[in-house]
Amino acid sequence: MKKELIVMAILAAGTLAANAKGNDPVVMTINGQPVPRSEFEYFYNKNNDQDVVEQKSFDEYVDLFVNYKLKVQEALRSEERRV
Repeated sequence: MKKELIVMAILAAGTLAANAKGNDPVVMTINGQPVPRSEFEYFYNKNNDQDVVEQKSFDEYVDLFVNYKLKVQEALRSEERRV
């Protein structure tokens, strides 16, 4: 349990430091679109109330996030075709 909290604290500190320096590393690419760490962390924290991050729940969230981003990309493409 303490290990998970330490990992989250390190990730949060790394994000703050990266944003302060103007660096926002890409954590994944979905359909050719880069996803910066700040965007992924924003959505993760917004949608996850747990104080402790379990690897299984984190992996499941990554899958949900990827599916969400793919649906958004498809909606944008559909909208462009209609215009």
